[in-house]
Amino acid sequence: MKSQRAKGFDGSVRWQVRYEKSLLDFDFAIIKASQGNWMDETAPSYPEQRDFLDFAHDIKDIPIKGAYHYFTSSWADWMEQVHTFLDIIDKARNEGVEFDFYALDLERHGNTINYEFSIGALKWMKEVKRLTGKKVILYSNPGTIHQIRQLGHTWPRHEDLWIAQYPFKKWSERILEAYENDPIWSPRLPAGHKEWKIWQFTADENGAISYGKTHAGVNSHAVDINVFNGTRAEMEQWVGKQSSYQKYVTMLTKAWRDILSRTSRQ
Repeated sequence: MKSQRAKGFDGSVRWQVRYEKSLLDFDFAIIKASQGNWMDETAPSYPEQRDFLDFAHDIKDIPIKGAYHYFTSSWADWMEQVHTFLDIIDKARNEGVEFDFYALDLERHGNTINYEFSIGALKWMKEVKRLTGKKVILYSNPGTIHQIRQLGHTWPRHEDLWIAQYPFKKWSERILEAYENDPIWSPRLPAGHKEWKIWQFTADENGAISYGKTHAGVNSHAVDINVFNGTRAEMEQWVGKQSSYQKYVTMLTKAWRDILSRTSRQ
């Protein structure tokens, strides 16, 4: 039997996503925390902060949790977008929800792809990594990365990649097959990229609605389904999170060292 890729979903409170008891247990979830200066206290959508925090509580028991920011070219500069994102993340932490990694959503939709947009996105990723000490992954699609490459910028190829690429045009049992560690089912990568970490392979009409409602316990009109390029244990290692077994070994090691320390003092 082939080993299973880690399974996950991503969603946004703007689409009224709610995670319920799953028929198909998810290994990870990634939820939208902010967009531009959306979620800033002066923004019209500020009341949606509570929706995000409620959603964060919904996924609290999912083993690996991520949060993402939708980068914009016109709403705010990159540093303001860093502060907007980390402010809401801090609020979640204060309510007992800790995220294991973060992501930057980089898309053409609603944005102007130019030098400032590209370099601002890179600076956002570096600053969030510096301030949090956690993994920050780049979410994008081949078309957007191609436009950035046309600017002469090759930095995306050096980042861990969460790629949006949809080979399944409607619900199919192939969606289940994509969970197997089989190189036949892998995304088409942008030029210059050799690896991917997360693959968003269904979204909305690409089969996610049927899949989400039928198999995943996700109540939404639009839920995106993903796989990690490796097992859950490998994903835990990637984000720097100890597995249950590793925690058990750590606990035993600490207990044994305490015994030896007490014995040596006698």
